[in-house]
Amino acid sequence: MTTATLYGLAYSPFTERARWALDHHRVPYDYHEHLPMLGEPLLRRKARAAGREKATVPLFVHAHGVIGDSFEIINYADQEGSGRKLGAGSAEARAWLERVNVALDAVRTRVLQRLLDDPAALDEHSMGLSPKALAPLMRPLTARVVRFLTKKHGATMDTEHARQQIRDLCLHLRESLANGSLQRERLDAQGLLAATFLAGVKPVATSRLTAGQRRVWTEPVLADEFADLLTWRDGLYAAFR
Repeated sequence: MTTATLYGLAYSPFTERARWALDHHRVPYDYHEHLPMLGEPLLRRKARAAGREKATVPLFVHAHGVIGDSFEIINYADQEGSGRKLGAGSAEARAWLERVNVALDAVRTRVLQRLLDDPAALDEHSMGLSPKALAPLMRPLTARVVRFLTKKHGATMDTEHARQQIRDLCLHLRESLANGSLQRERLDAQGLLAATFLAGVKPVATSRLTAGQRRVWTEPVLADEFADLLTWRDGLYAAFR
């Protein structure tokens, strides 16, 4: 019986990088899918135990405490799990974290804005809470949840500026692969951060997303421009995920 629980959002790159690190290090845990708005009271109670004012996922509750930050979960897995270390405690990994998180803020802005503009994708988001036939009736509530998330995360970046932030990091990833500062055939913290970020360019084929979710997460122009990065990401997933 596991004594740890990870609260997260299955489509979130932040949740995915925490899950990947825990799985990589064979840290046992139960997974609990968070429901935005509806699950906030429970999440706030758990977050307070971690000393966090804002309740966000992923949030990892284990036998000796609560961790409310995805990168700190990676670091915990590095320290407590088995297998080869990812090097989350290095200065290089911390520098990558800062750069990737800026771009992921831009990804979040793009996804939330696209959801509000895509009724079919909104309906698909409702299907986890209601029968398919009722999804259109749930659309106003789902849109309200999206607006709640937009406000909660301050996802108000100008759309074109957000797209440029994503592209800038893609250019940096390409340069880093070329100069060897990003590994091609070995998983470390930097590679894990980069690979999960690329879900905001095009989700990995093995992710359990609906067609509408894939649509709002994909940047078609950037996916074409950076097909080489997606190929590298897919190889990393195939080898280590």
